[in-house]
Amino acid sequence: MTARALTLDPLDALTPENVHLFEYQGEPFAFVIPTTRRFALREETAYLLRHALAAGGARLTVGLWKYTPQQLLASYAGLQRLNEAVRVSVDEMKRLEQRLREEAAETDDPERLISIVQNTRRDHYVYITRRCNLACSYCWNDGGRVDGEGPDEPDDALLEAIADFIIANSGERKELEVIFFGGEPLFGIEKIAHFAEYARRRAAPVGKEFRYLLDTNGTIWNDRIAQVVKEHRIYILVSLDGAAETHNPHRPFRDGRPSHHVILANVARMLRDVPGQVGARAVLGDPSYSLTDTLNFLRPYRFQELQVLYYSFAGFSGGSRNRVLGTESVEQYRAALAQEVNFILQRLGEGIATQVEIAFLREMKFRLTGTRHFHRCYLGRSQMVFQTNGRIYPCLYLNDDRHCLGDVYRGIHRWDLIREYGKATVFTEEQCRHCWARFACGGCCLARNIAFMGDPYQPIPLQCERLKEEVRAQAYLASRLAERGVDVFNRFLQAMTGELPLDPAAPVAGKGEQCA
Repeated sequence: MTARALTLDPLDALTPENVHLFEYQGEPFAFVIPTTRRFALREETAYLLRHALAAGGARLTVGLWKYTPQQLLASYAGLQRLNEAVRVSVDEMKRLEQRLREEAAETDDPERLISIVQNTRRDHYVYITRRCNLACSYCWNDGGRVDGEGPDEPDDALLEAIADFIIANSGERKELEVIFFGGEPLFGIEKIAHFAEYARRRAAPVGKEFRYLLDTNGTIWNDRIAQVVKEHRIYILVSLDGAAETHNPHRPFRDGRPSHHVILANVARMLRDVPGQVGARAVLGDPSYSLTDTLNFLRPYRFQELQVLYYSFAGFSGGSRNRVLGTESVEQYRAALAQEVNFILQRLGEGIATQVEIAFLREMKFRLTGTRHFHRCYLGRSQMVFQTNGRIYPCLYLNDDRHCLGDVYRGIHRWDLIREYGKATVFTEEQCRHCWARFACGGCCLARNIAFMGDPYQPIPLQCERLKEEVRAQAYLASRLAERGVDVFNRFLQAMTGELPLDPAAPVAGKGEQCA
């Protein structure tokens, strides 16, 4: 009698704790959890891996109803190699977890914590004004109303104190990043000029240099603004949501007038006055809005970069809260991602290089090459926010009394808060430690968790599911790109993200990296 099953030795490391098997657009992929690497699989390899995962490290008995013994044995040989690699990565991850615990314990020493904070590269958000002339529907300030106490603008003495604070607390870092924020910061162009001029005088003698970015709604521009932006090499990121019909419903002036035509006129002047210093950020304010239409509208302007965000997490306003907590489905986001993937493949097929940066591609290179994230961010380390009253906060979205770290005159006194949030990793957060995408994600944004769930360590379910959809879409896109060759993949990746290309000798997470 012909054998109807094949019995194979265990693949002890290929368990659901270490490998996630999924399909995207009908194609099977394996996601190795400890390394975040993805593998495009042949059907017979996926069939065998599915049995291995179900066996949970025990011997495999596989039916021969669909594939021949020769096909399965060839796939088994590939899975044996993967099994050994996963076993090594699991051991490595245990060592990394122990190291992170030791590093977290180091922060119990106050002097060590201060040194870590000072030498961590971070963005310094400086509020130039609370005033804003727009009422964006997804504004995290609920339509431009900035929370917290303080004057509309900082005085010059406070701006100087902020610059001095940043320099004094920069450790060994030579480049100091400042983002001018608001409100609409261009209402305070003289404040910006004063800060930049003073900061330059103070930083140069100690061998440091400030670099600037400014978020603007694009409704204000004149010759004086252009002069300041050019002189201090301030990079401009303007908010523009594509065509008028997608922009105006969500970015009206405070009196209800449309803003689109005003911004377009100013964008033309910006690109003329400070070429190479202007990028754009578009928010898809409704799930029905077309990514392709938005990008096709914006591309002719030749922005230095273009970011696209999906509306649900664009801000913390009441409308955004309602969307996040219940009205947008994962299916809608999956459809939007599929649109992105198809758009990218179409553009590549046209042979057109683009500087477009789409939100889910920002970390594509790092995820494809096995870069892992253990923290979403270090609150108070990777970002500090300076309000118009001189108070310091760890995040743009945490500007209440509980999260005030101190002020620029008396310094930081809430080191306990920085220490507490710094210890939060995917190993310590209960909701994350068993998630298959945890090392691709690093844990959800603590500020968003607080805003939407009331608990910094309780992730937003929809955000988690969206991240998983991104991981799947990236694996599929990488597979399609890799089929066209590593050189093509590298050119595309460099154009999309500005990152250095992948090492041609390194495997690309596509069909060229199959298990068998």
